[in-house]
Amino acid sequence: MHSLYSRLNALFAFVCFVLSVVIALNIISTFWLVPNPKVSLKFNRLRSLAPLRGNEVISVYFDLDADLRSVFHWNTRHLYVSVVVSYATAKNVFFLYTEANQNLFFS
Repeated sequence: MHSLYSRLNALFAFVCFVLSVVIALNIISTFWLVPNPKVSLKFNRLRSLAPLRGNEVISVYFDLDADLRSVFHWNTRHLYVSVVVSYATAKNVFFLYTEANQNLFFS
C-alpha cells in the first residue's frame, strides 16, 4: 500500500518537525533564563609598589567571590572565566593584563 520511500519521507518529516520544535523551545528559553551572577571583590592589601627595569611592579591581594549558579542551566556545560586588570600609566594610555583564567565545567 505505502512504499518504503513514502514511509521514510514521513519519518524524515516527523523528525524535522520534532527538531524544529526543540530548537524553538531552546530559543524561547533564553528569554526567561536570564543569568544574574553575583560577584564581590574585596582588596585586602597592597604588598609592594617598586620600579623594575623602567616599569612599575605592584602586588595586590584580593578576595574574589563569585556565585555563578545562575549562569549554569540545562543548556550550559562549560564556562570560561577570567580576571582582567586594566589601568593607565604615563607611558601607556591604556593597558590590559589578564590575571587569571579558569575553565568551569558543569557535571
